[in-house]
Amino acid sequence: MPTFNITLVNEDFTASDEHDCPNEDAALKQAIKAAIHIATDHVAAGKPFFAAEVVIEEDSKRIARYVIGVGASRLKC
Repeated sequence: MPTFNITLVNEDFTASDEHDCPNEDAALKQAIKAAIHIATDHVAAGKPFFAAEVVIEEDSKRIARYVIGVGASRLKC
């Protein structure tokens, strides 16, 4: 099974970890899960929006790059 390095970067932090995934699509799903997990903490702490650049590498070769954003806004009733 290939090993993918998934890195999330924004203005506040950098996080990077290796994941064994069967293919690039599975690595992307893992990256999205990681970004949403981090975003949940930020938005729940009162920050209205979270965004990060996500880079997926295999064998030190960049194979994908995304921007993932999560936000919450109160609506008037």
